[in-house]
Amino acid sequence: MLKDIIDVQPLEGYKLRLRFDDGIEGIVDISKIIEFTGIFTPLQDPDYFAKVQVNPDLGTIQWENEADLDPVVLYATITGQETSKLLNATATAVTVQGVVMQIQTPKTTELSGQITIFGAVTDQLCKIQTELTGRDYILAIKAYQERIPIYCTGDLIKENNTLLLKNSHNFTLDATWKN
Repeated sequence: MLKDIIDVQPLEGYKLRLRFDDGIEGIVDISKIIEFTGIFTPLQDPDYFAKVQVNPDLGTIQWENEADLDPVVLYATITGQETSKLLNATATAVTVQGVVMQIQTPKTTELSGQITIFGAVTDQLCKIQTELTGRDYILAIKAYQERIPIYCTGDLIKENNTLLLKNSHNFTLDATWKN
């Protein structure tokens, strides 16, 4: 049920005209979906905002700083459908913003482990589990200890009423956060 974005045209006032691979088209006001903080701060500049492009590998839109938006949310906004109905399948390239609320004991053979993030997905707060390795796992520990919000991108799936973020990448600390 997941749809890829195949065309984007920036409009005035933080609006985008989007076309999906199933032919659905519409206009989305991005200012009603995101806050212009963290990775989205540069989008406040209309010239930067206009540099939006389709990332065909991810099936969504993104900007030069790799800020992207969940195509499920954009599709739901245009079609008026509930995002929970669209998320019965795997949602690819979902960026989660949240806080690390739990870190499982790391594996003994390598620097990796499972973490639980309390974050926003399709405008709902929920617990999301993901597996991290190496540098990303170290950043997760730092985020947990210092309560720094994080961003992480991956494929979101629902298994047995648990949200899992598979193929996690781009795990970053929110650079705008100040304790």
